[in-house]
Amino acid sequence: MSLTVDSRYNYHLSTLYSSSFVKSYLNNSFSDRLYELLKVSKLLDYFSTDCTLEVILAEIYQHLSIFYRSEYVYKNAVANELLLANHSLYDAKLFTEFIAEQSLLDVLIVNGTTTAYEIKTELDTLDRLPSQLKSYQSMFDKVYVVTCEQNVAKIKKIVDEKIGIQVLNSNNKIDLEREPISNKEDFITDNIFFALRKDEYLRLIKGKYGYIPQVPNTKIFGECLKLFKELSRYEVHDCFVEVLRSRALLKHQIQFIESVSYSLKMLFLERNLSKNDCSNLTHHLQSKPL
Repeated sequence: MSLTVDSRYNYHLSTLYSSSFVKSYLNNSFSDRLYELLKVSKLLDYFSTDCTLEVILAEIYQHLSIFYRSEYVYKNAVANELLLANHSLYDAKLFTEFIAEQSLLDVLIVNGTTTAYEIKTELDTLDRLPSQLKSYQSMFDKVYVVTCEQNVAKIKKIVDEKIGIQVLNSNNKIDLEREPISNKEDFITDNIFFALRKDEYLRLIKGKYGYIPQVPNTKIFGECLKLFKELSRYEVHDCFVEVLRSRALLKHQIQFIESVSYSLKMLFLERNLSKNDCSNLTHHLQSKPL
């Protein structure tokens, strides 16, 4: 039996798959919020007291994937189908809300290269899409728009032909509409350098040149940038990949992500979770909150 929910409450239910709700798991305040959401959406009678939190979240996710395909539904499809189905979390890394110039990229997957995914759901406008994609093309090898079928024609009219297009179909599977073309010839080195942390660019400069410029701290950024800009665009990208892959998940995080249901993969993929966090989350997900 599928959930019957007044559409007015779909947005509120979608907030169950947010970073703020993860925080509520960790501080053990999620039960009150969950109870209130189920109460106002009239779902309390649907779920028995024997339902675990993970089962409840999986059922609500299934409802949202049909009736309210929020950004989380799209991101979760990308995580499951394009990352987890094809790569090991020991070798590949996923980032969300990655800063690229003045834009925030929805999903970045790094393995042997960098692949950017900008999501445009049925609920989004396309007004900012061209400028967003231009930023991503200056930093990432391959760039895709992940969207719904009704947006494809509009997107093809307003984006560069180098942009790939993927479609989340009616079965919530991702179909390839158009392959992307590499952007490596068009990288803006400054933009990539600005995305690095200080310890990362110092390590890269030391590895490439054998030394770190001996200048005051106020000048180290600028001196390292000058050296970075002497590298070819291909070397710059290889350095970028190396750095991002070094921001790897720890073993206990990977084991936890692998243990949770399909609907929750994305929720925990881009979180800095300690062993204690993972243990608490496992406990809460298997608890019976009603």
